[in-house]
Amino acid sequence: LINVCGQLNIIELALLFQKSKIYFGNDTGPMHIAAIVKTPCIAIFSNTNNPGKFYPQNQNNMIFQAKNNIQEIQVSKVTSGLIKALENNN
Repeated sequence: LINVCGQLNIIELALLFQKSKIYFGNDTGPMHIAAIVKTPCIAIFSNTNNPGKFYPQNQNNMIFQAKNNIQEIQVSKVTSGLIKALENNN
């Protein structure tokens, strides 16, 4: 893991994501940048997001969205998805 919060501009961020095996996080601008450069994304959406409307638009993504409360998203399912995505990208 590398924390680059506040250290990269948008171009540098896109270049970093191009070299990354996976993006894991919540619904943010950087998640969409990762998707644009075709980095597989595992993204967590709250129940306040419009289902499907703002998902990253490529086929390499795995989306977890809460129906009522974000705490209902099972950690075991997200972890399994992360492991699967990493195995597919080796």
